[in-house]
Amino acid sequence: MKISISLTVALQILSILKKIRQSLIVWNL
Repeated sequence: MKISISLTVALQILSILKKIRQSLIVWNL
């Protein structure tokens, strides 16, 4: 159970990081 929860949290963090990278790229442009 704990492992699955940690995996879902990690996926959410990765998605957030991707959004931040996209926003940073837009600001750089």
